[in-house]
Amino acid sequence: DYMPLLTRIRAKAPDAINLNTVADQRLALIIKRLRQLGLKQPIFTADLPDVPYFRNMLGPEYSEGLIYFALSKLPQPSGDYATVKQLYDKAYPEGPSLSVLLNSSYDGFMAIVNAIEAVGNNPVAVKDYLKVYKTQGALGDISFASSGDVQGVGWAIKKIINNKPEFVE
Repeated sequence: DYMPLLTRIRAKAPDAINLNTVADQRLALIIKRLRQLGLKQPIFTADLPDVPYFRNMLGPEYSEGLIYFALSKLPQPSGDYATVKQLYDKAYPEGPSLSVLLNSSYDGFMAIVNAIEAVGNNPVAVKDYLKVYKTQGALGDISFASSGDVQGVGWAIKKIINNKPEFVE
């Protein structure tokens, strides 16, 4: 239980609270306890409130008003990823706790596979190949900056309003 830590947070009376965890049950418990302690400050987090099962686990009374960043839009699964997604959904009908992890893991894995298939098992050649790599992936149009950072993935700030994600302008 997080009550001793959360009680100390309450005593500090912060303007807002940022919770950074990918552990869905842990995040839900912390949010519930903060609200039960009477903290009404905005709570900021990432991704999980985008997933319906997380909002259901948390309940509308606790999910209302959560502010988070998440992918702005996921394309419809197509090609090989559609098959992977179908198999995943069959094995895990509740869906991934973070859809971004399934999509980004697939895209990252496929980028490496495509690079090795194109240039062989040479790390320098793979790195150079990825600098010009462009594809339609599970996250959308994917390419890499010269720094190695992925490009083409759109992020958005969202807020739960009436138990539904809404974009924040």
